[in-house]
Amino acid sequence: MAAQPMDVAMDTGRPGFPRRPLIGLAIFFLAGVGTGLFFNAPLPWLGVAAAFLAVAAVMFRQAAWGSLLTGIAVFLVGCMHGSLAAKSPSARELPALMTRDREQVELIGMVTGDSITTPARRKGQVLHRFHLRVEGIRRRTCWERARGRVAFYWRTEAGSLEPRYGERWIWQGVLERRARFENGRGGFVCFMRPDAEGGRRLSRGHGWGFVSWCLAQRRACFDILGRGLERQPDAAALLRTLLLGYRQELSPKLLRAFSTTGTLHIIAISGLHVGIMVVLITALLKALGRSRQHWALYLAPALVVYAIVTGMSASTLRATIMALLFWAGPLFHRRPDGPSALALAAILILLFAPLQLTDLGFLFSFSAVAALMMWYPLWMRPIAGRLKADPWAPPESRWKRRTRQAALYVASLLLATSAVWITTAPLTARFFNLIAPLALPGNLLVIPLSFVVLMTGILSILFGGLSAWLAEVFNHANRVFISILLGGIEWFSSFRWGYTYVPTPPAWFMAAWFGWMALLRMARRRIGIAAAGVAALAIGLGGYLRSDAAHADVLDVGQGQAVFLNLPGSRDVLVDTGPRFSSREVIRHLRRHGVNRLYALVLTHGDAEHIGGAKALMDEFPVGEVWCSPHLDRSVPYRALMADIRRRGIPLRILTRGDRGLFPGGLEWEALHPPGDRTYRRANEASLVLRVGREATAVLIMGGADRAVEQDLLDQPLDLGATVLLAGDHGAEGTCATGWLAQVRPACAVISVGTGNIRGQPDREMLARLRAQSIPTWRTDENGPIRIAFLPSTPGGKKSACRPLVSLEPPAPAESPQKPDRSEAD
Repeated sequence: MAAQPMDVAMDTGRPGFPRRPLIGLAIFFLAGVGTGLFFNAPLPWLGVAAAFLAVAAVMFRQAAWGSLLTGIAVFLVGCMHGSLAAKSPSARELPALMTRDREQVELIGMVTGDSITTPARRKGQVLHRFHLRVEGIRRRTCWERARGRVAFYWRTEAGSLEPRYGERWIWQGVLERRARFENGRGGFVCFMRPDAEGGRRLSRGHGWGFVSWCLAQRRACFDILGRGLERQPDAAALLRTLLLGYRQELSPKLLRAFSTTGTLHIIAISGLHVGIMVVLITALLKALGRSRQHWALYLAPALVVYAIVTGMSASTLRATIMALLFWAGPLFHRRPDGPSALALAAILILLFAPLQLTDLGFLFSFSAVAALMMWYPLWMRPIAGRLKADPWAPPESRWKRRTRQAALYVASLLLATSAVWITTAPLTARFFNLIAPLALPGNLLVIPLSFVVLMTGILSILFGGLSAWLAEVFNHANRVFISILLGGIEWFSSFRWGYTYVPTPPAWFMAAWFGWMALLRMARRRIGIAAAGVAALAIGLGGYLRSDAAHADVLDVGQGQAVFLNLPGSRDVLVDTGPRFSSREVIRHLRRHGVNRLYALVLTHGDAEHIGGAKALMDEFPVGEVWCSPHLDRSVPYRALMADIRRRGIPLRILTRGDRGLFPGGLEWEALHPPGDRTYRRANEASLVLRVGREATAVLIMGGADRAVEQDLLDQPLDLGATVLLAGDHGAEGTCATGWLAQVRPACAVISVGTGNIRGQPDREMLARLRAQSIPTWRTDENGPIRIAFLPSTPGGKKSACRPLVSLEPPAPAESPQKPDRSEAD
């Protein structure tokens, strides 16, 4: 008997609930792989313990705790598997062969997939991104055997030779080794940006012939889907994205529209696409009269080819494995079971590629499908019962029957979207800092239209191989459907309240959220658990909104400066933006803290190293005001930026010595320089100098101020005291003079400076003066971004603290901070 759709759903807490041991094994295995990836585990001891527990589990398999022993053994095996994937003990691994984090080397190896090509910033050039399976490395004279996987970023002239799967190349350039995770755990990943000479292809045909054939068909389909759409690049790009996974052609505007409406999953090759392929193939098999028992034999090769052609993403592999396991049930006279198929798919993927556990596609794909299995049947069952026609009633009219069917379809789609959204919203908040409530109505439009676009695109590919004219007919039909789809997406994205950026939720919140959902699903009485979860969420949100915590982040933007003042509420301030090339990192940092708009953008002076990223920041964030110095008209970048600010209609506020005000949370700010009655020849002399503080903590932001500004401030009857000194002009020669340090009396100094800059900053004598005063010193080129917490105000007095709260322990004041060994300057 064929399985009904409800049979694949999870239905816990009811009599007759089937045993699903694969789910428990998958949970233990995933937990083990994650532990092995994030923590260094003693492999020999893990192996001995796993073997001992496995033997004990077999001996006591009839006991109640025999299953627990099996689960722990599987956990230890997963831990070993993850540890080996993160950090192989082999001395031939590429990260182990490297003596420094960046080295000039030559590599030889095989390209493991077709390159992704996008236009480069420089006109007439393109950027190829691909992976190389390394076979050998040469530093100076002789070659060494090596193994590993290197991500390449090759900028070259348009029309040049493009690396493809199965080709052996030799490359020369800077090889970079980075920690996989920010905490330094999880092993290393390697990147290479080849030299101007690029690489040289040695030979072809070294990969699997079947994979080469699939990728060749992918390129042919790429050409078919673009026929007749040369003047509609957005339509062609979306069509190629939906069917083949070519996301590189999508414009940033389209990507932003999809992300802010919660419909980004549509442009990722996922289970929806595999499901459509299954529907088409099964419909064809049914029309041909093939037995349902043997459908898996026809589905298997077709879905494998489709998975390879579309790039073998985690979501595609998950959907392919689940579909094959589901339809293999009738072949082996077994009843298909969705949750077990999902668990087995996760185990199989991580057995062959344990690092997929860190892939966002893996996390979102499995979370979404698990959510559908957990919540959709529970919610849909009562609604389906209400919308079901009464079998004892007289026959309904056609329009009433169709209305009932339409209502059932809309309810089904809305509940499925709600189940996925509620489950994946914390993941979206953690990894993208985005919450999009408009995903619920948006998917009601997008999913049916994307189904039509995919069906029409598949027909274009099938008939396009026979006739170019037929391909154009289907592509032009798709142009209409895509225009409706894009119009709807842009309309939804125009609602500013439809999405919001939120701070990154901590790991404990993620664990509590998913634990609460699991408990809610398994419990028989869910009202109390649901109310407790909602109350806890409301209390936590209220505490967060009432908090007056504030901090200043000195960002690592190379040879520049950007200071983010994260203040209570939504009145955040950014002091300088850093150079243009670092604007993406600055934007990402602000998004991590839930910034939706900037209360003020402060420009200390007109140097491109400080204001180069301002345009990109204003494109991304609404800015309430721009604060600046009155004496910067000679700077060409500054004049261009001022014209752009006026064009946008952003209010401009000129700050001079004596201006002061209040920020939320009791923070005070004061402008110490420049005075309004002078003129200056150099931008550094006219730099804004700000002091921001609260109670026990004050930060003196010097901007580009040099020694002349320091002397000018010393000549004024001003209180210059501050607990944190952000050195001016990147620690240039003459700054932080002895008299200046005596007046400021900082407990800590911070220098924003780029690695290996050509100016030789910070100055050695300046560092010596800081050491002589026993002032701990932080540098962004060595320590990365620096966080300084403002101590909160307390009623009735000050907190006893003499230094700011910094993210890490500062270096000892008597020691000179060690500069990392770099082989290439910024």
